[in-house]
Amino acid sequence: MKIIAWPPVTPALEEALLFLEKRGLEAVTAEENDIDDPATLATCCDVLVLAAEEGFEKIASIRQSQEAASLPIAAWGRGDSGRSALEQGADLLLDPEESPSLLALRLAALVRRAQLGGAPRVDSLTGLVNHTRFESLLAHEFDRATRYRRALGLLVLEPDRFEELNQDMGLRAGDSALQDLSEVLRRLVRDVDLPARLSGKRFAAILPETDAGGALTAGERLRAAVENHLFRGPCRSGGKASAPFRITVSVGVAAYPSRGMESAGDLLGRSTESLIHAQRREGNRVVAFGAADIIWSREAPKPTSF
Repeated sequence: MKIIAWPPVTPALEEALLFLEKRGLEAVTAEENDIDDPATLATCCDVLVLAAEEGFEKIASIRQSQEAASLPIAAWGRGDSGRSALEQGADLLLDPEESPSLLALRLAALVRRAQLGGAPRVDSLTGLVNHTRFESLLAHEFDRATRYRRALGLLVLEPDRFEELNQDMGLRAGDSALQDLSEVLRRLVRDVDLPARLSGKRFAAILPETDAGGALTAGERLRAAVENHLFRGPCRSGGKASAPFRITVSVGVAAYPSRGMESAGDLLGRSTESLIHAQRREGNRVVAFGAADIIWSREAPKPTSF
């Protein structure tokens, strides 16, 4: 298995590559391999590593290439650039401040997943299904619901004032909150439900055999559970944990069958629109598509427009 790191490469990442070479993996930079075109990477490596803030166009072009559509990609970066890299199709986000040994272990895990059959289908931070796998599962469940005339519910949620949490307590507190939130979500859904992390701070849960009323009840149960949950603070230097804290979430709900609901994209778009309405009402609330006191768009919006 061959790992190629696209420049710029941080000193910590260089050490991680050396660590991997000592473990028998071929890990080099693109400059060492005389590669100047990301499109050629499909035939040159098994895992690609690049800087998140400089990799948007590279990731997009790779994902559009039939030969490299499933190439495992790790991006290093933080904040908005890291979230954007994940939205563009990166499979793993590396923290540039982590130790070289930990970076190497994360890359080694990505290599193992590649050896087992392509890019990972889970989010590296939370362990939930990632956005790519979620879209596939949602399309499958929507097709099943329409074919057999069954109900299908969908929740889309985000923590409220998440940016303020990152500013006040640091990015590690934000990551810790997302991990705890994923555990709350995983604990509350049924075995047949499919929780996922869509991007950054946005999560979702596919609810098979669930109509609008059932989805609204599930969303309210989730909102209340998060409000009452005491989130653990991240570990500081020296191993001491920060003080625990509380957050709230906004939840958007939609279900099939509903008016104008003709595709999985419609279902996701209406759920996302409901989420936006919940956030505009100061958050910590659940809004379901079709609420009588809300003016809705005539056509289901594309989720990426929000």
